[in-house]
Amino acid sequence: MKRSLMRGLSLLPLAALSLSATHTAMAQTFPDWDVPCGTALGVGDAGEKYKLMRATVFLAPAGSLTASDIPGYYKFSPHPSGFSSVAGSPVVSSSQFYGEQRMSTGGRGGYLVAPDIITTASHGYFDPDSFAVVFDLRAQDSGSGCTLPDLDHIPAGNIAFPPHDGIIADFPDSIPASITDYRVDYAAFRLKTARTDRSFLRMRRNGRPEADDSYIHASFPERMAMKFYRNVGYLGDMTVAPQVTGQPPQIIPRFTNYALMDGSSGGPLYNLTKGYVETSVGTTGLGCMSLVADTTPGLWQMQKVCPETVGSPLHYNMLNSGSIEYFASEVPADELLVSPLGTVTQVIPLGGTPATTSFSYTLAADAGASASVNYSANVVAPAVGQPTLLTMSSSSGTLSAGTSTTKTATLSAAGISTCGIYEQSLQFNDTSRSFQDKIKHRIEAGLTDYAIDAPASPRFQGIVNPYLPAQIQYTIRNTRPTAIQVKVSNSATWLRIDGVAVPGSGTLDTTYSLAAKGSPGDSAIVTVTLDATNADALSSAEHSANLSFSNISTCANPNASVTRSQTVKLDKRELLLQTIVEDLVPESAVLSPLDSTIDVAESFCLTDIEVKATFLDAGIFGNTAFSTWGPEADLYLVNPKGLSLKIWDHAYWSGSWPFDTGVYDGMAAKSIRLNRSDRLPPSGVSLDTFVSRPAAGTWKLSTADQTVNGKVGLEGAWSLRLKGTPGVCPP
Repeated sequence: MKRSLMRGLSLLPLAALSLSATHTAMAQTFPDWDVPCGTALGVGDAGEKYKLMRATVFLAPAGSLTASDIPGYYKFSPHPSGFSSVAGSPVVSSSQFYGEQRMSTGGRGGYLVAPDIITTASHGYFDPDSFAVVFDLRAQDSGSGCTLPDLDHIPAGNIAFPPHDGIIADFPDSIPASITDYRVDYAAFRLKTARTDRSFLRMRRNGRPEADDSYIHASFPERMAMKFYRNVGYLGDMTVAPQVTGQPPQIIPRFTNYALMDGSSGGPLYNLTKGYVETSVGTTGLGCMSLVADTTPGLWQMQKVCPETVGSPLHYNMLNSGSIEYFASEVPADELLVSPLGTVTQVIPLGGTPATTSFSYTLAADAGASASVNYSANVVAPAVGQPTLLTMSSSSGTLSAGTSTTKTATLSAAGISTCGIYEQSLQFNDTSRSFQDKIKHRIEAGLTDYAIDAPASPRFQGIVNPYLPAQIQYTIRNTRPTAIQVKVSNSATWLRIDGVAVPGSGTLDTTYSLAAKGSPGDSAIVTVTLDATNADALSSAEHSANLSFSNISTCANPNASVTRSQTVKLDKRELLLQTIVEDLVPESAVLSPLDSTIDVAESFCLTDIEVKATFLDAGIFGNTAFSTWGPEADLYLVNPKGLSLKIWDHAYWSGSWPFDTGVYDGMAAKSIRLNRSDRLPPSGVSLDTFVSRPAAGTWKLSTADQTVNGKVGLEGAWSLRLKGTPGVCPP
């Protein structure tokens, strides 16, 4: 595979380059990882990627570096074998980076977060003096090709040997009481000599990543020279972290389409769009990569298995599970700190006024900063043809450590004359360190959009009319302060919308006018019923129809679908009915059962039947566990004509009976489930007794306990699953 070159790398001082050998490109079976001078740098944000490369370090076990044969250079000694396996599984020789020299079986990644501070993964107690810090251990563009570092000749100037200047923070080993979220795996320590020859990386200290941000990961997978994972993917969503006892929930980012070769711990996950480290790898693993057996026995191929779509499962098990901001607050910052960060979006009707028009931003120099911070603040000019939204006095100044200043911006929608999305940004510059924060303000004016609240089960069922349920309802809600019209279209003749049948033209269109959100009439209910004649004419199968909901107003929200679909089903294969009992079965030496009923309104001839009764298998209200009480139970099923069948006989309890284990109302439960294939002791009869008989009417389940011994049962619910043919039964 031919690699494109980043010419900017050839401008590096010669002393910063290690002696190297030309890298021979290998077949790439898993192309998301790339060397830093490969195609990953041929796209946008090359400057940020270059900064990331220069600030990412390898923490090498201190004893693995020894003097080289050339004065002023060191080598890894001894070298482990070349890359040929992932997580101990041998891979085929055509695998990406196969044979590339590995530099260490230990160590981990890290990154420079101040001129003299390194952050890495803690993995518990962290001793920084166990590691040497190695910079620029990566492939570089020598001008004649992409070259890998010569691990026998590493410039002494690229290494910071221990002892270092002490640990700053170590999570979770020494997490302070002020941090409420301990699901983090970070450590930071100070170098004795600051690295002023390169820019450091900022850790996110406030705000949140946003859905359109671009990410990249830099690390040392399998402890080879530094690699880029250039397809970290979109931000999956923001979710509340799993609740920890005694701790408040925290909001953390979740990422997707993320894959690893083993040994990537400590490497930064970098937000190219915003210029922040969001988190880093806390554990190793494969993530979105899978090892698939090769045709050669004992060898494996690397394959990416994560879907690329927004709806795909999220794979982030290899990331630190807590946001880095909780850790970052314990680490001194040398950069300008701007707060709050994050895009501000306001939704207004055309001609309306934003709810908030004044915004204050704090610019600060951390109390632990090694030097004062120079800053400037200004409003970015709007795009050509767009109105001015923001005003703020341009300014600049210097902040000494521990001081701050406040800048206030004013937002106005007065220049907006047509519906649409309008944006303008504030810009805060750290002119000492060449960092920049842009804070976008967005006004969405006069746009229309809606939401659909769908029923939990949009499904009709039954053999013949009257089907169940009688109706299904959807609620359409206006989600914006501008009135909207939503059209609902139906072409299934077996469905009616608000009682209206599909016309001869083949499609029924119903329009709902919704007032502005928050006003009376900002929602409408769409009632879906069955057309009895056309539904009865359908075959005994499951049928589906799509209802189309469309925004037919002007100025539809461009970030949402104008037309959305909802599926309604009619299942004519069976009728499932259930009744809730939730009562104790009385003990009595004579038959005194607990009776409950199910009414079947449909008239059809029964061809199949299944009955299921669920009992609590937990000890409440006395000894109600089914496993101890069940051997005393007798159950009788009675059809609408009074025909009774003993479907459970305590005298013939057997562990081979068809029990279903499960949960009822959050508690352990067991169910007796019987169908036509089951033979009932002692006579061997079956539920066939009820077949070819009318289904309509009231069915009764009687549950009896004729043994008085303190063991009682609690019946939760029971159900009937019926199949049949419409009409009367044959004689």
